[in-house]
Amino acid sequence: MKDDAVIFQPIGDIFLNLLFTIFVTLIFFTISSSIANMNGAKRFGKMFGTFLFTGLVSAIYMYFVVKFVNPGEGVNLKLVKPEAAEELNPVAQIVKTFTVPGFVELFSRSNMLVLIVISILVGFPPEALPIIAAISTLIDPPATMLNEKWR
Repeated sequence: MKDDAVIFQPIGDIFLNLLFTIFVTLIFFTISSSIANMNGAKRFGKMFGTFLFTGLVSAIYMYFVVKFVNPGEGVNLKLVKPEAAEELNPVAQIVKTFTVPGFVELFSRSNMLVLIVISILVGFPPEALPIIAAISTLIDPPATMLNEKWR
C-alpha cells in the first residue's frame, strides 16, 4: 500500500500548500483589519495586556507541570555534540526572529511571528483604515468559505 500511495503525494502537497496559502493570508489580513478597526490604542493595550497575562499564566502552569510530572522520565535520547557549533550573537538572533531578508519570505509559514508583528504594524496608522477595508473585502470570501466548511 505504501508504494501505491506515493502517486498521491503531489495531490497532497498541492492541497497542503493551498491550505497554507489561505491561512497565512487570513492571519495577516485578519490581524491588520482588527487592529485598524479598533477604537484607539487603549483598547489594543487592554487586548495585548490580556494576551501577555494569559501567556504568563500558561508558562507558569507548564513550568510546574514539567517540574512535578517529569514528562521525559524513561526516555533515553542519544545526543551527539556537533563538530562546529555556530556562535550565537543575541542581537543578531533577535533581529533574525523579528525580521526577514526579503518581502517574499514575509508570507512564508516559517516566519509567522514576523508576519504577526508586521500585520499589527500595518493596522496601526489611522490612514491604513481605507486600505484595510478594501483588503478585507478580498479576505471575506475565503473566511466565509472556511467558516461554512467547518461548521
